[in-house]
Amino acid sequence: MPAYTEALGLDITSQGVAVVRAQRRGPFLKLQTVGFLRLAGDEEAEGDVLRRFLESKGVAGRPCVAGLSGDALLLRLIQVEPDDPRGTREIVEEQEEHFEGVGGEGTVSTSRTLKKLGRRRRLLFSMTREESVRRALELPRNSRLKIVGLAPRPAAAFNAAALLLAGRDEAFATAWISEQYTEVIFGHGREPLFSRRFLVGHAELEQGGEDGSPETAFEEWYSELHACLTSFRTRYPARKFYPGRLVISGMSEFPRRWQQRISDGAELECTLFPKSWRAPGLKEPTRYAAAAGLALRGIGKAPLDLDFLPEPLREKINLQWQMKYWILSGLLAVLAAMIVITSEGNTVERLQSSLHRKQKRLEQFSQLEQEIKRYRQLNSRLQRRVKPLEIAVRNGRVLQAALAAVSGSKHENDWITLVSDLGSYRKARGVDEDDEAQDQDAELQENTEMGPRIRHLVVEGYTPVADLSTVRGMIEKLRSHPLVADVDLLPDDQVRESETREERWSFAEATLFALEIEMMQP
Repeated sequence: MPAYTEALGLDITSQGVAVVRAQRRGPFLKLQTVGFLRLAGDEEAEGDVLRRFLESKGVAGRPCVAGLSGDALLLRLIQVEPDDPRGTREIVEEQEEHFEGVGGEGTVSTSRTLKKLGRRRRLLFSMTREESVRRALELPRNSRLKIVGLAPRPAAAFNAAALLLAGRDEAFATAWISEQYTEVIFGHGREPLFSRRFLVGHAELEQGGEDGSPETAFEEWYSELHACLTSFRTRYPARKFYPGRLVISGMSEFPRRWQQRISDGAELECTLFPKSWRAPGLKEPTRYAAAAGLALRGIGKAPLDLDFLPEPLREKINLQWQMKYWILSGLLAVLAAMIVITSEGNTVERLQSSLHRKQKRLEQFSQLEQEIKRYRQLNSRLQRRVKPLEIAVRNGRVLQAALAAVSGSKHENDWITLVSDLGSYRKARGVDEDDEAQDQDAELQENTEMGPRIRHLVVEGYTPVADLSTVRGMIEKLRSHPLVADVDLLPDDQVRESETREERWSFAEATLFALEIEMMQP
């Protein structure tokens, strides 16, 4: 995911939405509480309510990272011994096969390579159900927000603690208490080391155990926590890795007597997210801990970096992120070409002046004839070197205009996957171009003094609208563009076939379209 200079973290729960804004200015970070919006339970109206809420706070249109509920989440930190011959891809595939067999179909996974610990490789692997991803994205999509990431809430709480509470060499642990489970993650400085989950959540802590007593439920929770600490100490026996602090999050009320019980029994400091953490603009840190971690991930500050955003949406975000740099690169390339052409033109002028002087001297000194011929040959070579640059400038302007026209005309729900000139597109289809390319050859050869130029382009993409209404709207906008001569759908028999493309987009339930665009002559 691209790292933005500003992003919002959306921690969506059944009670409401906690929103935190993160900004990055060089090495400095700034976190600010935007607010907490309680949801009324009307799913159809919640999207509009959230959008109006963000507009009222002046943060509408910012990139957003949403939180993923961990009820069906698997999070594993894997250590690989130095003599293990398996590669990273092979280890991940084994994990996917194993847990797909346990959890059944309809799962998605993601993985990251972490910093080595000594000679041991370390991998971060996570898996969840597709239904959980769909539910997490439902409200942001209904609100028409710019979602750039989808991260687990336990990981977000760990990131907030690692960046805002822990010192760079401090060992610590976070315990995320959700409704049905608790996720404990151990870290050292900014690096995650170990994670373990047990099935006691705040529902049982608040309602009580089998005898209805919260104290009985807490004792069961504490025994599970102690088992996690024992497992971690066995895996990492060095004293520097033993946590000095346990940060509780996910549960708004965790009694102080329970915190003291953990501190005395486990020999570590047990706290909620304190108000004295390094984020003065963040109010109610316990409520906004996960939202803060999500916002930090949006600006590229996430030690525990996981993203369950669907691949089509991720590709769309990357394309939007890269588009401005493509346009800027095109402008810089045109500018550089103009500078080179100007420089070469000045060189030609100087050589022509020198040649004129040589010709005058030839009238007096016939022995200079060979030297004059040499200068003429040099001048000819320079003119040939300038010609490709002139061609590049002409075609660069056409491509720049085409990209700008398509970017401004497409519907926000459509995806553009390919932009190509017509000749290259037909070659990619593998057809015989002896007949089809005659018109294109005539076009490319016109104005031979300036060299060949591109006029016809092909744009491929996908649309979720089955009747192609958004594509027809894009066609109408392009036809009204001052630099577009004509645009129409490419006939089905001229659209290239690609099994890889169809497999990649099969689950998106989108329709492929291809446009042929004819650009105006400059």
